[in-house]
Amino acid sequence: MLWFSHKRCLWWVEEQLLFKIKQIERHAINGKLR
Repeated sequence: MLWFSHKRCLWWVEEQLLFKIKQIERHAINGKLR
């Protein structure tokens, strides 16, 4: 059970990182377009 929750925690962290990276990329693209 602990292993499962650990896997879920890692998955959540990856999701958060991907979300932040996408936000940063979007800001960079918007900055280039201006």
